[in-house]
Amino acid sequence: MRRSDRQVSGEAMNEILRNAKVARLAMADGDAPYIVPMNFGVEFAEFPTLYFHCAKEGRKLDILAKNPRVCVCVDGGHRLIEDKEACKFSFAYESVIGDGVAEIVSDRERKVHALDLIMRHQAGIAGFAFSPESVDAVCVIEVRVTGMTGKRSMG
Repeated sequence: MRRSDRQVSGEAMNEILRNAKVARLAMADGDAPYIVPMNFGVEFAEFPTLYFHCAKEGRKLDILAKNPRVCVCVDGGHRLIEDKEACKFSFAYESVIGDGVAEIVSDRERKVHALDLIMRHQAGIAGFAFSPESVDAVCVIEVRVTGMTGKRSMG
């Protein structure tokens, strides 16, 4: 990392993940990149696991079937820092970028667990009852993060 003075690690990266509501999921579609912003839920261990839900068909699932390696990015804390000189303007931010492996979750119990984590992360509410029909109607993508870096500049 070029600006090691802005590097964050450990619990600071987890806090950035906790505060973010949208993660960008980047995939490799042959020789072309493809990225999509998605709501997510997160579970913490040595490295976080992120969960996304989506339709049961579409471009991202086609790509992941061919190549499950992904990159995720979350960011926040955005604030313009003004100055009298244009070239001295700056921007406050915090971000986490992680590499990982995506897997489509097919087991109903794991899907319910993932959907509960998504609701907990997005709405702050856990313990929803999910009907079998609603669980079967969606696809859940699990991304096991294998490495990540964090960066913060608060001005």
